[in-house]
Amino acid sequence: MANEISVSVSVTAAKGNAKVAQSKSFKADWNTARRTSGTQNIGTEAEQLVLSADIATAGVGIFSNLDSANPVLLGVVAGALSTPAAPTVTPQGTTGGTSYSYRIAAIDAYGKTLASTAGTTSTGNATLNGTNFNRVTWSAVTGATGYKVYGRASGSELLLATLGAVTTYDDTGAATPSGALPVLNTTGFQPFAKLVDGETFPIRLATTTLYAVATVAAVDLDFEILAD
Repeated sequence: MANEISVSVSVTAAKGNAKVAQSKSFKADWNTARRTSGTQNIGTEAEQLVLSADIATAGVGIFSNLDSANPVLLGVVAGALSTPAAPTVTPQGTTGGTSYSYRIAAIDAYGKTLASTAGTTSTGNATLNGTNFNRVTWSAVTGATGYKVYGRASGSELLLATLGAVTTYDDTGAATPSGALPVLNTTGFQPFAKLVDGETFPIRLATTTLYAVATVAAVDLDFEILAD
């Protein structure tokens, strides 16, 4: 595909008393339990790389980008934003007996926090519109460049809006809830490598959790990890 990122890798491995250069063409001579490879779809928000449950905390990962038009950033997450506190929900106009629930996630240039605990009301109007709506307010999060608002049903809140650095959202019923709650806090992404055409980047994994960000909506990241 156009946005393909593939891996070219070689490693020097001990074989008896000699050092033997091994590469992908020597897969039959390499202990397959000590290597892994795969593909992960990367988007424009920081995505945690899921490498291998057994060797992702040891060994070396080698990444190479063959797509000159679409660089990929590799990095770590440090100094993540705080998860917002629960919002306040205040029905406007004519109230009623309908329950609504909302959660807020903070965003920065590369990612979003986990969603807040829910803010609810049990006195909302059954039909939301420009006159009878729910005003959702929350406290600002230091360092946030914007917020995502999730609602309306309790226990199954979905994305309603992505906003700038504001702390109020009026739910008039115009937005269709779509998009699941975040499962990771991916804010605070700090890139240390920008992979462009022809560049290869090796990194010792140790206990590092790697993240990647693409410059377009979807890039397939191919990788190969060699255990120590």
